[in-house]
Amino acid sequence: MNNTDLNSTPPDNAENGQHNQENGPVGQQYLAGLTVKQAHDYVVQHLATLQRTKSQLENVNNEITLWQSRVKLAQDKSKPDLADQAENRVRELQQKSNTLQLELWDLENTIPALKQELARMVAFSPSVDASQLLAQFEQVLGKDAIAEQKINEQLNAKNLDDELAHLKEKLKQKSDQDGNIQP
Repeated sequence: MNNTDLNSTPPDNAENGQHNQENGPVGQQYLAGLTVKQAHDYVVQHLATLQRTKSQLENVNNEITLWQSRVKLAQDKSKPDLADQAENRVRELQQKSNTLQLELWDLENTIPALKQELARMVAFSPSVDASQLLAQFEQVLGKDAIAEQKINEQLNAKNLDDELAHLKEKLKQKSDQDGNIQP
């Protein structure tokens, strides 16, 4: 199978004859609801899966070649029971190969869309995420330190209010005394 075949149509799947057409429409949002970091990790996982699938497909195709040679060897040695067993193994491996080819085709058609969507996310993501910044502060300072800082700010505000009320009371008393002295 050549690269153009992989990009245009799914390979025949002898196992079930189906392909999920919903996995590749242009404009589909695969990464909706993910952060940029999560989306990046998701794309990296797909790329790793692509490499593993290619490797597995190569290994299965090598095994098919090996078992086909065993079929021929068994036939040459006039061992029909061994030839049948080897042919069964070839069929199993061909089904596995078809499944892997389908997975490979799907990945090779999905990954470019994932990369494009990730690039859009990066381009339009805000430069500062307030919740992420707060989480970083909490991590660095500890949640207790931030809570303590808030309590201290509230206490300072309360103390200022108390002092202001006390000064107002003194001014009122002074004005009342001054008002009593003067007729």
